[in-house]
Amino acid sequence: MLIDAFESESPHVRTQWGFWGGDWCEDLDLDELKPYYEALAELPMAMEITLSDGKKVGLVHAELPKTCDWNGVTAQLSDKNTRDNITNTPLTHGMLWNKNQVHSPEATYDLIQPVENIDHVFHGHTIINSITTVSNRTFMDLGSYESGRIGLINPIEFLRNLDTPQYSAL
Repeated sequence: MLIDAFESESPHVRTQWGFWGGDWCEDLDLDELKPYYEALAELPMAMEITLSDGKKVGLVHAELPKTCDWNGVTAQLSDKNTRDNITNTPLTHGMLWNKNQVHSPEATYDLIQPVENIDHVFHGHTIINSITTVSNRTFMDLGSYESGRIGLINPIEFLRNLDTPQYSAL
């Protein structure tokens, strides 16, 4: 939202951001906001990490499409047109904002396809009561700002124990 507010220079967009947590900067002008914008604009939309056991995991703020190939995601994110319009493609918009997948009928019946070409993907943004795995996707935002609980895990142990009851899929 900070990126959108800075780039659009729209008072409406900045006011909307203020309602969703951006009120900390209401007294900053664009020159004072610029260092925050530049820092956030440089952050990746997704990250891939190779764990010590050789497994590759992806990290995404919100959601990937229900049918998805990690190689396609990384290719699109490296495309110059996507980088120049990072919040304006269907993929990147979903990666920032979508929050219905874990609650969908497809998730309830374990019908969401695994993300191809990656061992596992960890998602945030959607506040849930407990860490939930659907296919090879784990949703882990426990709403710490309200609940006081943070979805923090050791990915190697977590993936090793996916079949145990505390980490079972829906």
